[in-house]
Amino acid sequence: MSLRIVFALGAAAACAALGGRAAGRLARRAQALSQWDKALRLIAGAVQYRRATALEAVRQGTGAEKTTLPALAERMRADPGKTPEALVQNLPWHAQADQETRQAVSAFLLALFLPTLPQQEQAMRLAKVPFDRLLKDARNAKEKYGRLAVSLGWLAGAAVFILLI
Repeated sequence: MSLRIVFALGAAAACAALGGRAAGRLARRAQALSQWDKALRLIAGAVQYRRATALEAVRQGTGAEKTTLPALAERMRADPGKTPEALVQNLPWHAQADQETRQAVSAFLLALFLPTLPQQEQAMRLAKVPFDRLLKDARNAKEKYGRLAVSLGWLAGAAVFILLI
């Protein structure tokens, strides 16, 4: 095989890999939001059905989310007198958590610290609305643009191969 064909194959493979990488990024974001959704449902269930304290509810959610919630539970345990805002501020976040996700999840977590159960439940429901929109958008993007990115990667790879040969 000539060096030109090898170079063309390498360039085509790089284009296909870039398309797959873009699709993978969308899939990881949707997966991270799905894990948060599961964690928030566990927390809401602990509050609503078991009448759990804020710390118990956060610990319940750590089964689904392994980065932020354990750090929050540790802060709550170590310094119970801290304000809710101080506890939630500057938590370690998963790499896929963008600013919108952080705000939506933080609003949900702050609802745990309201004084009465009805206030907590209402605040959690209200905080869940923008989060549910983010989750739906991420899943739609994964389905729609994920396939598109892979297809465009392969098409670009084929075009580059043809042009370089």
